Amino acid sequence: VYRRAGALAAAHGDTATRGKLLLGLESVHVMRGELELAEALARQALESAEVGADALMTLQARWALANARFHGGDSHAALPLLEACLAAYRPEMHHPAAVQDPGVMCMCYSAWALWEQGRADAAQHRAGEVVALARSLQHRFSLGEAYGFAASIALFRGEVAEGLAWADQAVDLCEEAGFTVWLAHARVVRGRLRVLAGDHAGGGAEMEAGYRLWTATGAAITRPFYLSLIAATHLEAGRAAEAAPRVDEARALVERTGERYHLAELLRLAGLVVLAEGDAPKGQVLLRQAMSLAAAQGKQA
Repeated sequence: VYRRAGALAAAHGDTATRGKLLLGLESVHVMRGELELAEALARQALESAEVGADALMTLQARWALANARFHGGDSHAALPLLEACLAAYRPEMHHPAAVQDPGVMCMCYSAWALWEQGRADAAQHRAGEVVALARSLQHRFSLGEAYGFAASIALFRGEVAEGLAWADQAVDLCEEAGFTVWLAHARVVRGRLRVLAGDHAGGGAEMEAGYRLWTATGAAITRPFYLSLIAATHLEAGRAAEAAPRVDEARALVERTGERYHLAELLRLAGLVVLAEGDAPKGQVLLRQAMSLAAAQGKQA
């Protein structure tokens, strides 16, 4: 649809919509996990926005570029872009009919980036800010996303009861509104939180259901993260044989897409699987690789 719109715009000499079309295509490719192409489109959109002195489009393009870099494993490059977007964002830039709000998107991903850099309290504060912003905008899609990210940060921090409260709100809102992508995210995260709360069977089933829902959309992005949560649950239960194919699937996706932001954790899980299988030397190699990559990416969490 975006390509057809681009052809129509070109045929009629409509250059004003170029940035929107580029960002639309970027969103498609980033969800497919085609990060190099997504970043190239984001750069083109940014150039187009800056030439046209379009402040909102510039902000959206910078967010798109930051998103591609974050998923590529470079949170240190992504975070300054996200912070610059937030500095430029004003609530009056929000359009109620828009699918997503750029300020909310930037806050969500900056919270995650802050966590990865070991700034746990700052991540929690940012998660609270994004919920407050989404509520003030009275924008349901933004609320569903904000609740889901708040649940994620709580999960990372080990705050299970708080995370479940956020995840419940995310699931309820997204189910009612039909926001499939954020519903899938919330269900995987809630499932993991349920496991940590002691509901191993119910939580595991919900994680699997959320993951199936996510993949059914055609999205490849973020799948390695979800698979890592599922694999970790199997390992904790002593089921290394069930964890192994999930880790292999996730690592194959990383190889195909270049989505490296969760690769260190996948290497750690792969090492634990191999150790459980009795191959201590190989397991230690994988664990050292995980630690080396985490250090190279500046991950402290």
